[in-house]
Amino acid sequence: MTLWRWQELLTALDLTIPENGPDIQGVSIDSRSLQTGDLFIALSGDPGPGFHTSSENSRNGHSFLGAAEIAGAGALLVSEATDVPLPALTVPDTLKGLWQLGQASRKRMNGRVAAITGSAGKTTARYWLEEILRDQASTHASTGSYNNHWGVPLSLARMPTTTEYGIFEIGMNQTGEIQPLSELVRPDVAMILNVLPAHIGNLGSIEAIRTEKLSIQYGLLPDGILLVPYDLADFVNDRQSVTFGFDERADIWAEHSGSTALIHIEDREFPLALSVSGEHRLMTALAVLAIAHTLSADMEAGIAVIQKLGTPPGRGNHIHVAGRTIVDDSYNANPVSMEFALKALGKHPAMRRIALLGEMLELGPESEGMHKNIAGVCTNVDLVMTFGPGFTNVSDAFGSCFQGHLNSVDEFDLSSFAGQTREGDVILVKGSNKVFWSRDFVDYLVSAIARL
Repeated sequence: MTLWRWQELLTALDLTIPENGPDIQGVSIDSRSLQTGDLFIALSGDPGPGFHTSSENSRNGHSFLGAAEIAGAGALLVSEATDVPLPALTVPDTLKGLWQLGQASRKRMNGRVAAITGSAGKTTARYWLEEILRDQASTHASTGSYNNHWGVPLSLARMPTTTEYGIFEIGMNQTGEIQPLSELVRPDVAMILNVLPAHIGNLGSIEAIRTEKLSIQYGLLPDGILLVPYDLADFVNDRQSVTFGFDERADIWAEHSGSTALIHIEDREFPLALSVSGEHRLMTALAVLAIAHTLSADMEAGIAVIQKLGTPPGRGNHIHVAGRTIVDDSYNANPVSMEFALKALGKHPAMRRIALLGEMLELGPESEGMHKNIAGVCTNVDLVMTFGPGFTNVSDAFGSCFQGHLNSVDEFDLSSFAGQTREGDVILVKGSNKVFWSRDFVDYLVSAIARL
């Protein structure tokens, strides 16, 4: 199916190239995953002064134009001259060009759009909402964790014109990043899932994080609705808002016990029983159902779907191998999400409960104290190993369950560890992205155990 007509691309990019070009089937910024007929956008890797990136920014997409041609690209979006014999759209700044495509895609879409932000759980919320809505109408959503300065416009640029529901995840790691992304998305509904001390080292205080999250409201359409946890209600000004939470004073609230709940929406009640554990998962489900209700989706059908769902990879999903269970929560971590994960581990039926904990990054001057506090949540954990400099000086706080500390997972003897595990063990892997996820640690751990 054609995603972009050539003339639509020219209009979106303010170009007046006279010759005709091909229709485009998709949009890509990575030659390795590019599909035949895609427009390949050669990004420089530098987000400019308005955004920040923790990923490598020295790579220039123009170095991969040949690879894009081999992969089957239909056309190129470039800011440099090229000898690659493909139709090329030349602009001064390809990142700006990507934003222009995202903006044009949003303008031509006549459905309803939801934007989701929060300190933890955004991807799970987006995934659950997508699964609910796709059963009811044509739905497009961001993939993976495409929630930054290139992920949001790329997700928008990939949205088909026939989309009835659009769902976009919006993230940040510095002040001033959420508002422009929300203004690009122009949501009908914007939801703040939670405000936790993630990136507090960059923003300085929980108050600054809250202010940044609340800036998502500035992108809302004039009649748009802001969804917030009940404890944020006092911080919302001059904006139509709906609150959710476990407090019966919230507009949408839930009585809960374990992973089951009775959800109250207006004068209706809906029973809910999740397949995943943890109070934080139940809160995420409540928030997702609040969005679905605000979008006028079928609630009974939505609950039937969400009750069957797990979590995306790296966000607490369970992997069963050789009689062991690995709880893969390796995608990221902050003090509150790590506490949630450890409390859930402590309630998990198991022969032994083992926690492999990676340091939590971007916590600033409070880092050592926040890492030390994690030890107090490990009361029902049998064995703990820690990784990364953040945990270096706090090993004594863990007591008898502590099994050792390493500065990096690269020093960890996976084969030896796997050999010491037993059938019935539950192993939690939780840490900031760079500790485990970016090294494919869980994949290697699964392989090591499978060889036993």
